[in-house]
Amino acid sequence: MTRSVQMRSLGGFSLLALSLSGAGGMLAVLAARVVPDLAPLLLVGMVAVVPVIAFGLARFHTLVFLAIASSSLVRREPAPIDLMVPLLLVLGILTGRLSLKGVERSSLIHACLGLFIAINLISLLVAHDLTYASRYLAITLYLIGLAYFVMFYVTSAERMRLVLSGYLTAALISVAMVGGELLGLIPTREFFVRESRAVAFFKDANVFAPFLVLPIVFLVDELLRPHLFPGRFWLKIGAILSLSAGVFLAFSRAAWANLAVSLVVYLMLSAPALSLRQWARLLLPALTGVTVLAGLIIQLNLVSFLLWRARPLQTYDTDRFGIQAEGIEAGLSHLFGIGPGMLSNAHSLYVRTFAEYGIFGLITLLVVILVPLYYCLRCACSDTDRVYGLSARVVSASMIGLLLNSVVIDTIHWRSFWIMASLCWIAAMVHVSRKRNQG
Repeated sequence: MTRSVQMRSLGGFSLLALSLSGAGGMLAVLAARVVPDLAPLLLVGMVAVVPVIAFGLARFHTLVFLAIASSSLVRREPAPIDLMVPLLLVLGILTGRLSLKGVERSSLIHACLGLFIAINLISLLVAHDLTYASRYLAITLYLIGLAYFVMFYVTSAERMRLVLSGYLTAALISVAMVGGELLGLIPTREFFVRESRAVAFFKDANVFAPFLVLPIVFLVDELLRPHLFPGRFWLKIGAILSLSAGVFLAFSRAAWANLAVSLVVYLMLSAPALSLRQWARLLLPALTGVTVLAGLIIQLNLVSFLLWRARPLQTYDTDRFGIQAEGIEAGLSHLFGIGPGMLSNAHSLYVRTFAEYGIFGLITLLVVILVPLYYCLRCACSDTDRVYGLSARVVSASMIGLLLNSVVIDTIHWRSFWIMASLCWIAAMVHVSRKRNQG
């Protein structure tokens, strides 16, 4: 690249940075007038936006890694990932670093997402708390944007490796903080472990534990069939055991079922192609895991607590089922639901969607999830199950576990839910494209 071309590129990037910062500044001033308490935070954000944009332009992929690696830092909102992803989405589109070819494929998914958003807007009109409903809808729209960002970004094995590296980093740091607090290695109390349940940097143990399932299944696949991360056998085993301990220590019954179902589905999809040697490689982490689990239970005096958590029904389950019954009734009596965010503590993705957006909202969301999952499963069962290096078996199994988890937990505002959905879209689109090319 000649000096004149470099200067023109630098000038264009500088103009883009100033334009974005100027627009951000005007929005910050308007927001500060509406919400005066946010003025100091907005001022800091306005000052920081120029160097962040400059860093994003110079080190776009590094900023993507940092965004995904911060996806577990969600105790306070907006979380770091929420600030970086919109910026990356804008920068990536303007500079051509994000591929928009995904929009040209899977028109059914895009149409249903558009219809789902339209139904959200219609249901907003009947919400009894318009302010809260608008905020809830804005979060939903952002998370759909997060899914599109991942889909636009992952177009090669290198980029898939970077995204999964960021996700693994987030998961392992979270588990390390939980372990450090339990073992007294870090000077915190009741921060990473609350009421004897691991939460890490999350607000709820029921959100923290499912976040770890995808990396566990992915590492099991990499242990059996190394591809994106070759070698490092013992490191993979250590990571699998650490992440599994994190799921256990969260004491989330739904997450336990999520992990168990995900692993069983993965092994069922992989069984026809696994050799005896590969099956044998699973024995070591399995036996070590049982030993470590028993040691944790004894060392931390968790027997009585574990027995209590393992009960099929807890005292609060009665209230949970009552709210779900109200949600079903609301969905049956309101064609377009009762409005975004109007059914609190639903503890079910499906009941909440039905109640807040009606039958059409539930159908469109299910199409967005289940149609890609169908093609992802077909890819998982084909001879070429890898999509940009990631096995469709991992994606399918993790998605099925997450959908089971969603029966008793509301997952629509989980960042990990939309990242998982995006990986499923990618696998489905690549598989369909392959079949068309072969035909």
